[in-house]
Amino acid sequence: MRKEMRKEMRKEMRNGFVSLEIIMYLAVFGFVVGALYLVVYPAVKANIDTNNFKSEYSVITQGLNGYYSNNYQYPNAGNWNWDAADTYIGKEIKAKGWQYSCDGVSTITLTTPAMDVKTQQKLREAFTKAADGVAVNGNRLNISLVNKPCP
Repeated sequence: MRKEMRKEMRKEMRNGFVSLEIIMYLAVFGFVVGALYLVVYPAVKANIDTNNFKSEYSVITQGLNGYYSNNYQYPNAGNWNWDAADTYIGKEIKAKGWQYSCDGVSTITLTTPAMDVKTQQKLREAFTKAADGVAVNGNRLNISLVNKPCP
């Protein structure tokens, strides 16, 4: 009789989860989700940042081409002084940290805003195809556009 009661009590105790088991399952689940986040998030962020930078670069080059169409030369002033009225580029792009300069002859240099290493690697590949030269400048990239007359 005693043995039967013990067996029955053990059966009843095993019917549901013990709160300690639930806590342990939640802790393991949290650990797995946290580890996945640490692995996946940097790559996702780099892709998003890369797409944003490429889009901004496209807007800037379109603005420069628009300036050229109106003035038959590219601007030679730095710091967007040539576009004070936001006719060609727009405030939102300039405010993101892009820099513009010209050597006074024929090479425009666009400097990106600061970025992380993964984004920098992805952008170097993308801008190498789209520009005449790309160089690392700390946590920024210098993108050279050659044969752009900017006296």
